[in-house]
Amino acid sequence: MTAKPAVDLRLLAYFHKTAEIGNIISAAAALNVAQPTLSKAIQQLERQLAVTLFQRSPTGVVLTQKGEQLLRHTRLVLAQVSDAVEESEALRSGTAGRVRIGAGRLTSPMTSFPISGRMVAAYSAIRKRAISPSPSTAPKRLQGWRPI
Repeated sequence: MTAKPAVDLRLLAYFHKTAEIGNIISAAAALNVAQPTLSKAIQQLERQLAVTLFQRSPTGVVLTQKGEQLLRHTRLVLAQVSDAVEESEALRSGTAGRVRIGAGRLTSPMTSFPISGRMVAAYSAIRKRAISPSPSTAPKRLQGWRPI
């Protein structure tokens, strides 16, 4: 079995920007890197994948069929990475995650629902689940609960 090449995300980002713009000099400026650096990065990606990604001309670059195929995948990969970074940041900052709200028989719906409603409005990315367990199921249903 042949080992599959590992691809650096930076190379994919460079490839993506170059494909979007269609010109290595303009893409290098947009990426804030020198044109030779970008050219070498594209060549490195082409060597790693053993394909030609762009047809080069004096006025710019055009994707090859294999380049178009890689661009479709690259868009998905970069979007997933962006989503993962955003989700990690939201979890770190406390604006996303999971909250369990337990309400027993003695907890009035008149007090618990307005509180949970304000929490839902303030932290829309947090997964919420309200439960009203019976005394026999309360310990099991609140497993993992920790006071703040």
